[in-house]
Amino acid sequence: MVLDKNLKIVIEECKSKKVFLLKELTDILKCSEITVKCYLRKWNAISSYNNNSKYYTLPEIAEFDANGLWQYNGIGFSKNGNLIQTIVHLVSLSLNGLNVKDIADLLHLDCTSLISRIFNRKYLMRKRFSGKYIYFSVDEDIYELQLKERKKIIETQADIKISDTVAVTILVELISNPGLVNDEFVKHLSRKSINITKIQLNSFLEHHKILKKTSDLQQ
Repeated sequence: MVLDKNLKIVIEECKSKKVFLLKELTDILKCSEITVKCYLRKWNAISSYNNNSKYYTLPEIAEFDANGLWQYNGIGFSKNGNLIQTIVHLVSLSLNGLNVKDIADLLHLDCTSLISRIFNRKYLMRKRFSGKYIYFSVDEDIYELQLKERKKIIETQADIKISDTVAVTILVELISNPGLVNDEFVKHLSRKSINITKIQLNSFLEHHKILKKTSDLQQ
């Protein structure tokens, strides 16, 4: 078959290159873009989820990781569909939900605005923890399991004890820097060699009934 012959040609041409543009395929196969796109569909070719989806690879070439992702020279591919489908899959696959940074780290791509749109389209659920949105699966059974695991993490972090010395330093810094809120104060403490999470700090402030600062941290 002509189709099988052309597929073999493309695979051989792309083994070293790994990824290719539509124009490169039209040159290799000496046919129109419409014909090449038809071939790509039949070959189950995968388009990149970044770089405006202009790059392609074949399932035989891609080296996907456990999340179904493959990065090659800054070009990202997913075996779970387009970028929206991939984000939904990654969130559903996670044990305790993902925040925006988690997703960006997996995809090597800042997709903050897209994630908000995905949530607005009801493809994801979200809940705020310590000032950050955590995104969860819309599947109720998966959501309940993810939420349970996320709460375990929060409780574990909150239970970590703060020494008396560190507690005194935190209170002094609060008095000296009343204008610092949210992550600013946590970063300020880290510069003082006090490395605690916002959850730990929030728990500490609530314990000492420092309500104003606690409210600021939760924004």
